[in-house]
Amino acid sequence: MTESNSQAGTGRRGIGASLRGLVTNTLDLLSIHVRLIGVELQEEMQHVAGLAVLGACALVLFAMALLLVTLLIVAALWDSYRLQAILGLALIYGGLGVAALVAIRRKIDTHPSPFSATAAELEKDLKRLQS
Repeated sequence: MTESNSQAGTGRRGIGASLRGLVTNTLDLLSIHVRLIGVELQEEMQHVAGLAVLGACALVLFAMALLLVTLLIVAALWDSYRLQAILGLALIYGGLGVAALVAIRRKIDTHPSPFSATAAELEKDLKRLQS
């Protein structure tokens, strides 16, 4: 009887150690994924902040273009070369506004979807667990 009791005790310790190992591995895996989500969230915040700055630039530049077009219409009633200078500035500001919008569009198109790295890691973990 002592031999079977010692084997049962060894089996229980083996199951306990396996269970602790499983819990430890699961917590480690969760910790890695939480850190990855944090990094991706920071990247997403930086991306949105950059888009906000470019959007503000585009808004200001288009406002300047509108102001200058308005001045152009008013100045059209005046004499000589004021029109060319105002039109040139309006075109420059308008072009810069368009360039800012193109940059925003490019950033949006090339930016990966949020948390794609986390999703990929979770898929890898699922495949490892299934095999």
